[in-house]
Amino acid sequence: MDVFFTKKAKQAIDVIADFVESKNTHGSGNKFAIKFEQSIKQFAIDNATYAKCNHNLLRVLGYS
Repeated sequence: MDVFFTKKAKQAIDVIADFVESKNTHGSGNKFAIKFEQSIKQFAIDNATYAKCNHNLLRVLGYS
């Protein structure tokens, strides 16, 4: 199954990876980002369709 990350999601992962790298050794942020993306792909369900969230606040923030 193909999993696509939005630009906003990739940016969030990059920010977290930068933080992880600032607290650990060189290269740990990249390693974290790769493992994180792999774990997201592991939980993806084949041929699943998801309804959009109807929560007003989430819709205003662009999450729906």
